[in-house]
Amino acid sequence: MARIPVQHLYRLLGLFLFVSAGLVFGDPVFAGENDSGYTLDRCIDLAVENNLGLKKEMLDMKTAGEADENLWSLFLPSINLQGGVNYSKTLFTESTMPGQEPFSYSAGASLSLQLNTGIAAEIRKTSAAYHLAEISYEAARSNIISTVSTEFFRLLLAEREIELLQEDLELAGRQSEMNTIRFENGRINERTLLQSKLNVETAKLSLSKKRSAYRLDKRSFLNILGLKEEIQLLGKIEVQLVDFDTQAVIDQYLAKRTDIR
Repeated sequence: MARIPVQHLYRLLGLFLFVSAGLVFGDPVFAGENDSGYTLDRCIDLAVENNLGLKKEMLDMKTAGEADENLWSLFLPSINLQGGVNYSKTLFTESTMPGQEPFSYSAGASLSLQLNTGIAAEIRKTSAAYHLAEISYEAARSNIISTVSTEFFRLLLAEREIELLQEDLELAGRQSEMNTIRFENGRINERTLLQSKLNVETAKLSLSKKRSAYRLDKRSFLNILGLKEEIQLLGKIEVQLVDFDTQAVIDQYLAKRTDIR
């Protein structure tokens, strides 16, 4: 039977421990496969669902829609029903004839229909209010979608910038360590050594500022979504290079420049 080299056993053991740790502790490598990841579409749905301003716009639109649907009630006639009971009897004397009841009853009904030129104006006003409410709702919804989309990709860009700043800090640290050794060997002067140490501190400051700004922007984004817990964004920014015909663009848009006219 063939023997497995010891190096292969170590590699298999390391791979097993890595996969086990990811399954047990929820390693970020597998974060895209669980329920903690939020895509752009999911963020938009949450923002639309939880935004109080948009809910108010929707209620206003529904109210205006019900008023528009009930315009036919303007043509309903008014019905008036009347009824009464009268009791009559003289005190101290017996004034009621035999067989005559002291109660008398009355009833009446009237039907009226009022038509005037103001009804047409009222119909137009109600319909216009409904259409205005529809436009207001769609504008608010489009604004939320635009805001969420912009902030979503801005946060993704900030995450990538943090990764690059972290790499810059690691590179500056390695450069500082190398310069320390070179300084001890007399190959560089003290000014170069201090400059490399300053680069490390500058990289730390830039990374700290970017992380603080990212946390604030992330909290504002969560408020837009109506969430309190931390989430992980799932998405990527794809850069598409567009090849323009420079002269064709100039010929097309140059005449529209008002400052050149």
